[in-house]
Amino acid sequence: MKRGLPKPRILLALAASVLLGFACQSTDTDEIAQPGNGLSASDFGDASHNCRFHSSRSAAASAAAASDSYYDRSLRREIDTKWIYSDVDLLDKFWNLDKIAVYIWHGSQSMNAIAYSSNVITFGENLYYDFLGKFGYYSAAGVMAHEWGHQIQYDYNFNGESRDMELEADNFAGYYLGHEGGRELTWKESSGFFDALYSIGDYSYNSPSHHGTPAQRRSAGRLGWLLADWSNKNREVGIQELHKTFFYYYNEVLEGSSFGRSARMPATSEEIAKGLDKEIIGYLNGHYRELKRIHNGEIKGKEYSNL
Repeated sequence: MKRGLPKPRILLALAASVLLGFACQSTDTDEIAQPGNGLSASDFGDASHNCRFHSSRSAAASAAAASDSYYDRSLRREIDTKWIYSDVDLLDKFWNLDKIAVYIWHGSQSMNAIAYSSNVITFGENLYYDFLGKFGYYSAAGVMAHEWGHQIQYDYNFNGESRDMELEADNFAGYYLGHEGGRELTWKESSGFFDALYSIGDYSYNSPSHHGTPAQRRSAGRLGWLLADWSNKNREVGIQELHKTFFYYYNEVLEGSSFGRSARMPATSEEIAKGLDKEIIGYLNGHYRELKRIHNGEIKGKEYSNL
C-alpha cells in the first residue's frame, strides 16, 4: 500500500527496475558484505542517525569495540534472517522510498542501529537478540520501522533537532506497525516496542543528541499508531501530511498552549489555516487526555499496553 503518489525520481527508479528485472528490495547475496572484505561503517557515508539503543561507553572502549565490527545479511539463526528481511520487504513496499540496503552489524558494539543518508541501515545483531528476548519479535520490527523513519526524513529533507527527528521516527514507526498496509498490529502488540523505547529515553535536555524523554517517546509512538487507526478507517495519509500533523499536534498541542488552561480543543479555523485535516485532528482530540497523560509519564506499564 503506497503513501500517495511516488515522487518523480522514484517513478524513474521503478521504471528502471522493471526494465532491468531487479526487485525493489530482496535478500539476494550479490551485495553481501562479508567479514573479510574490509567493509567498515565509514563506507556507508558520514551523515547518520545514531539511535543509541545501547548504553553510553567511553571513546576508548567504543574504538576498541569498533575494531571487531563487520557487516553482512545474516543473523545467528536462519529463521531470524528470513524474518527480518521479510520485514524489510514490507517496509519497502509500504513507504515506497528509494531502495534501502539493510546490513546486519556484528561485533561487540552491535547493540545499536544506525540509518545513513546513503540509503543504508545497519541493524545490530546484539540489539536484535536483546530486544527479541526482552520484548518479542514485534519490538525488532519496531526498531527497523524507526530506522526507516529516518530514511523518510533523509528522502524528504525533513530536518530538525535530534529530539524532534527521533520522536518523528517513533511516530512513523507507530504508524507502520498499526497500519493495515504495514504490520497491522493491535496496540497491545505494538506497545512492546515503545516499552523498549521507554527504557532508553534520556533526560539530557540541553544535549544536541537528546533523543526525547522516555514518556515523550511513548507518546510519539502512540500518536503514530492512532494516526494509522484513523487511516485504516478512513483514507490514506501521505508522508507530508503525517509530517505536518505530527509536529503540529505534538509540539503545539501536547507540548504547547493550543489547549490552554481550560483544555479547549484547537479551533477548526486554526487547523484549516495550517492545511491539516480537521477530521484527523478531531480524532486525535478524542484521545488528547490519554496522550497528555502518557506524555506526562502518568500512563505506563500495563495501563499503557492495555489502552
